[in-house]
Amino acid sequence: MMNRIDMLADEISDLQRRVHELELKASMQPKTEQVYFSQQQFARLINCSVQTVHNKIKAGEIEAVKVGSRWRIPARALSNFKCLG
Repeated sequence: MMNRIDMLADEISDLQRRVHELELKASMQPKTEQVYFSQQQFARLINCSVQTVHNKIKAGEIEAVKVGSRWRIPARALSNFKCLG
């Protein structure tokens, strides 16, 4: 008869095996590369000024991530934003 510690050790081993299988499965999935634009590129694409884009980023109206000291805007933000001008 297994004692409680042995049962828990078996459960942990089983969970570790399942995690490993999931990690292998995830590593085999094709990676989708995300496209990012600079503020200047994004401004040109939506026909706005760079300052407008910058202000909208700061206000949280345009999704953006900081890369070093510069903002990068994911391509998906194009469908979420419409410029006034």
